[in-house]
Amino acid sequence: DEYANYVNLAAVYNNTAQLLGEVLHEQAIETVERGLQVMPLSTALRVQLAIAFFGTGKEAEAVETLQYCLQLDQKDGTAALTLAGVYYEQGRTAEALAVSPATVKRGWSLARAWLYRELQAAAI
Repeated sequence: DEYANYVNLAAVYNNTAQLLGEVLHEQAIETVERGLQVMPLSTALRVQLAIAFFGTGKEAEAVETLQYCLQLDQKDGTAALTLAGVYYEQGRTAEALAVSPATVKRGWSLARAWLYRELQAAAI
């Protein structure tokens, strides 16, 4: 169907852009814009749009698009995971994990302590 073609083509452009360059992210954006004319409330298309935005350095637009996806469908796991990935890439780990910064700091402290113990045990 026409809608699925737009989603799939945008995904191909985004995935290929990682190897061949940003111009394919621009192609993905154009494809999504045409697809949204067919299916205006599509979260699948908007996730592809966010990936293309992120790939072209438009991080704020990527976050805004993904947040809108989650407003449309709170159970959209792809949108939620993609948003978490964007947050993570931006160094916003607490937001990526949807936990408080204090919880993230505690987690890192525990991880460092565990790693230290493991390295000490391996040295013996």
